[in-house]
Amino acid sequence: MSLRRRPTPVALALAAATAARAAHAAAGPDAVTFALGIVAALAVGVVAGIWSGRSVLRRQRNAELEPFTTAAERLARGEPVPAPEPPPGSDLRPLAGALGQVRGGMLAATGARDYLNQVVTSMGDAIVLTRQDGTVNWVNPAAERLLGYAAGDLKNRPLESLVAEAQRPTFSLTALPGRARESLFVTAPGDEVPVSYTA
Repeated sequence: MSLRRRPTPVALALAAATAARAAHAAAGPDAVTFALGIVAALAVGVVAGIWSGRSVLRRQRNAELEPFTTAAERLARGEPVPAPEPPPGSDLRPLAGALGQVRGGMLAATGARDYLNQVVTSMGDAIVLTRQDGTVNWVNPAAERLLGYAAGDLKNRPLESLVAEAQRPTFSLTALPGRARESLFVTAPGDEVPVSYTA
């Protein structure tokens, strides 16, 4: 496998100038041929310069965008990083503003989540949250005390496994959604406790 380097604009311009000189030498002292060779060399030089300039601008733009990309990736992971400051006169100011708004929204949502978590955790009523499949996702400390299990022992456990054997035929998390129902749960020591639940 052969690897080729892309010619630089200077190399292209030198090659065009050399070709123009060679054309001049082959055609003799004809002024028109020489002028056409010079024009061709200049055209190649201009094209090479534009190509090189675009490459430099692309690298510069990528360097300007890198802090914004990094900030967006960190925000996506839940890290409340501030938006980077764009270079003076940059057209990246709207992007910095948008990242700042995302950060603000994330901080507000995090604050609301933390507040709600404190309220639910400190409640005296037992709360057991389940997933769609009926497995336990989260319990508050009151549920741990009521049932006699640690939160880790209840997590991912089917909620139905806590229901008293006699109550299992009528227990359902899908029947009558939003309506409170009664059942009996069996605690870790084996006692039955009455519970109210909604699906």
